[in-house]
Amino acid sequence: MHMFDTELLHIRATLRAFKRQCSSLRDAALALDESDYPSIEMHFEVGKQPTGSSTESEALIRVATLLRPLVAPSSATNLRAVVALLTAHGFLTVETIERVNKLLLKLRCYRSRSR
Repeated sequence: MHMFDTELLHIRATLRAFKRQCSSLRDAALALDESDYPSIEMHFEVGKQPTGSSTESEALIRVATLLRPLVAPSSATNLRAVVALLTAHGFLTVETIERVNKLLLKLRCYRSRSR
């Protein structure tokens, strides 16, 4: 097999995995409703230790699990890695790269606010 063919097969496999991951994430995120968002309860009484509890729905945990490979630096479906792979082989335009970079910046800002 020619080296160019091997590279194309790698790109195709990466894109297929990325698309599958994004599709699953989209479906899981669209299935969320208000009751799926985490809740935190705190109780304070004078002279007693404060107590608290939190809940996370299975649906929200699924969304977080599906999102992880898209943002994990070592993942083959990491958004930055996929963009770099497509850019290196000339499949992305400058405009597309700029749109992706803006999206990544928004995600980074959202992640830092939610911590």
